[in-house]
Parts: sequence; structure tokens; C-alpha cells
Amino acid sequence: MSVVEYLDQADLKLEACINRAFGVKEAIFPLQTAEMETIRVRSSAFEDRVREFWGGFRKGAPFSFAGSPDQAYASLDSYYASLTTLETDAKDLNEVEELFELPVSRYSETGQCRVQLRLLKLLWDFKAMVLSTYEAWKGLLWADISTSALEDVNKRMAAELKKLGDANPIVKG
Repeated sequence: MSVVEYLDQADLKLEACINRAFGVKEAIFPLQTAEMETIRVRSSAFEDRVREFWGGFRKGAPFSFAGSPDQAYASLDSYYASLTTLETDAKDLNEVEELFELPVSRYSETGQCRVQLRLLKLLWDFKAMVLSTYEAWKGLLWADISTSALEDVNKRMAAELKKLGDANPIVKG
């Protein structure tokens, strides 16, 4: 077999392969369309789930300083676990959307929730530090108390809190 004959046959085989691919693509098109619609429905339901979680977070997260840090940490841990699950599900759904060449959905609420969880954790850590500091002071004897040192510690903590509020306006609220 000469090179010319081989190239002629290769051209025919390539054309046959392309035709076969188009035939298969036409055959699976209705199935692909149905699956795309299913993915759109899943995406819409997932978006509702994300909004519901976001609403629950905004209502139930420890945004006020009432209660102990341990209770707040338990609540934050619960929301963090739920958020991680949502983010994993969103990533899986996005991969399927990409696979079927659908627009990839973005869920900004998950990002906002992650930022607010981090800030809440910072605030509750700060409250725990303040409570711990004051609790340690309760054990001091009168003779050992240095009011100027205690006042300096209070001023430093107030300055740190102000700095945290200035860096993150949402923290001020």
C-alpha cells in the first residue's frame, strides 16, 4: 500500500468517524436536553435551599453578645458544618452544569456567610478573651491589684475592639 492510498483511506475513515459522531450526537440529543432540564430544576431547588440556609443563618446565628461563648461556638460550628455541606453540593452541581455546557450558578450567599462566620468567630473569641481576663482578675488579692495595669489592659482591649470594628464595618453593628 502506497502512502497516497493510505492517505486517501485515512481521509475516508475520518469522514466516516465524523458522520458517526454526529449520528450519535443526534440520537442522544433528546436525552441530553431532558437531563439539562433536570439540572436546571436541581439548580433552582438548590438556590432555594441556599436562600433558606442564609435566612436561617441571619435569624439564628449569634449576632448578639447574649449568652456564653461556648453556646455561640456550638452554634457557629453547626452553621459551619452546614455551610461546608452546601459549598460541596454547589461545587458538584457546578461541575454538572459545566459538563452540560449550562451557565454555572454562583451562590453569593455562601461567600457572605463564610465571611460573616469568620467575623463572628473573631468577635466571640474577643468576648471569651475579655471574660477570661476579668475572671482571672477576680482571683487577685486586694494587695496585689495594680489599678493602672488593669486600666491599661482595658484600654488595650478597647483599642483592639475599635480597630476590629474599623477594619470590618459589619462588626460595628
